[in-house]
Amino acid sequence: MATEIELKAWVDDPEKTRALIDSLAQSEGTYEKFDTYWRWSTDDPKNPPLGSGVRVRKEIRRGNTTGIITFKNKEVRDGIEINDEREFEVSDTSVFEELLKRLGLSP
Repeated sequence: MATEIELKAWVDDPEKTRALIDSLAQSEGTYEKFDTYWRWSTDDPKNPPLGSGVRVRKEIRRGNTTGIITFKNKEVRDGIEINDEREFEVSDTSVFEELLKRLGLSP
C-alpha cells in the first residue's frame, strides 16, 4: 500500500512559488473532479459516523472517467493531523452510490 504525505504551507508570494514549481517540473495536464461526500446520520446511535465519511469522486482526465472511492480516519498526534486514507477504483459510481444509500448513508 502506498503512503501519501501531504504538507500544507503558507506562502507569501503564490505567483513566485508557482513560477519556481513550473521551473522544476513539467505539467502533465489538467483534469476535472466531482466529489460527493456520504455520511451516516450522527443522530442514530446504531450508526456512528465512519471517520470522515466516504468520498465518491468522478475524475475526468483526457476524456476518460474514473470512479475513485476514498475513506479515512483522522486523528491528531502531538498537534499534527494524521489521516489514514484508503482509496480504490470502481467501474460505476452510480451503482456504488446505490449501495451507500442501501447501507443508510446520505450525501
